[in-house]
Amino acid sequence: MNQLRLVLATPLALVLVSGEAAFAGNFGSDLNLTLTPATGGMAGAGYVRPQDPVASVFGNPATLTQGENSTRFTFGAALLDVSAHAGHDGTITGTPFDANSDARNYLLPTIAVHHRLSDQLVLGGGLQVVSGLGSDFRAATALAPQVELVVFGANAAAAYQVTPNLSVGTSVTVAFGLLEVGLLRNTALTHSFGVRGSVGATYNLGPVILGASYTSPLVLNFDRVTETAPGVFTDLRVEQPQDVVIGIATTPALHPDWVIEADLIWKNWASAETYKDLWRNQTIVALGTQHTSGAWKTRLGFSYSTDLQKKDVGSSIGNLSSLAVGGATVPISPPLVQFVQATLTQPYWRQQVSAGVGYALSRTVQLDAQIGYAFDGKRTIGTTRVDVKELQAGIGFTWNF
Repeated sequence: MNQLRLVLATPLALVLVSGEAAFAGNFGSDLNLTLTPATGGMAGAGYVRPQDPVASVFGNPATLTQGENSTRFTFGAALLDVSAHAGHDGTITGTPFDANSDARNYLLPTIAVHHRLSDQLVLGGGLQVVSGLGSDFRAATALAPQVELVVFGANAAAAYQVTPNLSVGTSVTVAFGLLEVGLLRNTALTHSFGVRGSVGATYNLGPVILGASYTSPLVLNFDRVTETAPGVFTDLRVEQPQDVVIGIATTPALHPDWVIEADLIWKNWASAETYKDLWRNQTIVALGTQHTSGAWKTRLGFSYSTDLQKKDVGSSIGNLSSLAVGGATVPISPPLVQFVQATLTQPYWRQQVSAGVGYALSRTVQLDAQIGYAFDGKRTIGTTRVDVKELQAGIGFTWNF
């Protein structure tokens, strides 16, 4: 029976990793702005006064009007080292194990540009990895479970300066997701498209700017992703959550060399398909600061998240309530849902610190680099102990014309 439970738990866990980066700050499986070349050094605090075009295009679109140059273009990438450890007592699997996930290093590119068409209207666009989860415990069990999901987002954005103080903006994301599920050679590369939108506004009060934005859910439908009964393959609907962001940032009127920003981010995991059976709503506070001295900029950031793990789990995940095992249909149970929470959907780090530097190489070229560390991810879920953390480093070049 214990072996049967392991066979059931593993494929279920594999199909659950999807959505918008376990490789993402402490924002659940969402990346938000934590990996942008400049704003990443401020722990993703860039929804009111972003420091690179990427944060404008993929954050609050109303901030596009803040660019002083006619055209700005950023090209960069970030390297993530995700450390995930799981120790299980054998209650579910039949055999205890204590292992690290072999899904460690990810290289994630990012590109963004915005161009001012007039004094009031600015357009922007970009491409980057916006989400993902990954885990590989093949060395821990003969069932060889592995999953990788990467979601690319292509954004088109526009902003309009209504008055000298008020700007509004909107953006559309077309997402392309790749999901691979591996278990005893029962594997396939499945893809899906999805669309979401964002709206935002900023208002300049003089010494500070206020900002707010809303992003709609992103739905990805993966066809025939897992076998739920003998010969019956079922689709899985995965929904990245809607989120609301409000923030405040200082302006040059308060201090010409300092930027201080605080953002409050609410993510609605409890209403997102599939995730709602594993996670609960999340609130993140992101704080960031930047100081300019000549050609140099130095940045620091910190973010803190409320607990992501759902405690009162049920007997299904998404529309999956059973799996085909050994020619039979086996129902999903709450202990197996907890096993999934612990082993494969585990971005439970609650705190992140970051730092960054920027240097003006010339009048038109800016170099930005950032580093971050997400931690405070140790916990016990059911009969499994987990400890997860993440180290990131990124670099980017921005051309101003």
